[in-house]
Amino acid sequence: MAAQLGFRYLARETHEDAKAGNLNYGLQHSHGDLILTLDADQVPSPVILQRLVGYFQIPKIAFVQSKQNFLVPKGDPFGNTDKIFYNVMQLGKDSDNAAFSCGSGVIYRRAALAEIGGFSTWNLVEDVHTSLLLHQRGWKSVYYNYSLTIGTAPADIWGVYRQRRQWAVDSLRLLFWDSPFFRKGLSFKQKMQYFNLGFVYLVSAFVMPIFFLVPVWTIFSNTFVLVTPVSDYVFHRLPAFLCMSIAYGILNYPTPYLQAYQMWTGLFPVFIVSTFQALRYRRRKPPYRVTVKEHNQRPPRPALMAILPQLLFILGNIVAIIYGFFFRRDFAEFLLLNYAWSIWAIWTLSGICVAALSPVKWPEAEAEPDRFTPMDIINNTLGLILFICIAALGAILVLRLH
Repeated sequence: MAAQLGFRYLARETHEDAKAGNLNYGLQHSHGDLILTLDADQVPSPVILQRLVGYFQIPKIAFVQSKQNFLVPKGDPFGNTDKIFYNVMQLGKDSDNAAFSCGSGVIYRRAALAEIGGFSTWNLVEDVHTSLLLHQRGWKSVYYNYSLTIGTAPADIWGVYRQRRQWAVDSLRLLFWDSPFFRKGLSFKQKMQYFNLGFVYLVSAFVMPIFFLVPVWTIFSNTFVLVTPVSDYVFHRLPAFLCMSIAYGILNYPTPYLQAYQMWTGLFPVFIVSTFQALRYRRRKPPYRVTVKEHNQRPPRPALMAILPQLLFILGNIVAIIYGFFFRRDFAEFLLLNYAWSIWAIWTLSGICVAALSPVKWPEAEAEPDRFTPMDIINNTLGLILFICIAALGAILVLRLH
């Protein structure tokens, strides 16, 4: 097919360094000033070059990354389109000259790659570390916030786990063993942006589970975390919670963020494993495995096995609420507050559980639209109801105690 269309097909005899090795092999056997990289499952728009090459008239532009879009089931149950990342986070990084390559739908300047010795082979995938090296050398990047490619995404919970684990390991290895804070040439904002890549995985892995566990431990042990009166807590915490919710809504508008929040926090078991894997592989990188994305392929194991940790937290909070309601009569205000936190934990972890266990209907050739779906509306409505309930509870307690 390549010969018929007038293209030259290159294939390596060896396979070291996975995709980065392929890209560097392509660099050695080509001469163009600009290099477009596409993953094998990505179909580009015919106008991708017309839209992106103009930025390279600016001399110090090293690469231009376009927004990516994916074929997903209705409602995108696993959040594979990563709307928060592509619609919000990359734009913020772009303003700090820290938007990084995502490995596909991106055009590089050959001169910039030559300055750092080609695509980085240090991590599992080349994109983030290559971006870091280019930014360190003073090169600039551009994020193009319009989709010019359509690709496939993991079709089941095990595929999601594998993909997210590999991304987490790469970001955490960067944080642990090649910290941006020790790289001269990066601005402070760039260092913070690259630091954030790994730090958010640590928060999801080790901080969020504490919030899921505290209500259970509190109700059963009769040891309350709070030492201040509930009215004082509500008086100070409620305005902060309200301001935080409004801030998230403004920063992410018009992208719904509650589903992304559920997915991110629900992946804590994967990120825990990724953390220890990143700590283990300091000098050499872990083995790389391509993520399976065929939606008609049978999963390797039942989905229920994948979400056992999340289900245990949900069950623990349900049992704690029942136990507190029927067997505890003291400290009513503290119990109500912990019930609210337990309900929040159940709702948060339910997102990935429902996505993993629900049968989904895949589209034949339809990308996720950039608009609210019925599931988005339901999720946002439920979140708003939960917030109103917590606010009403706080107001009742304050009025009752004062």
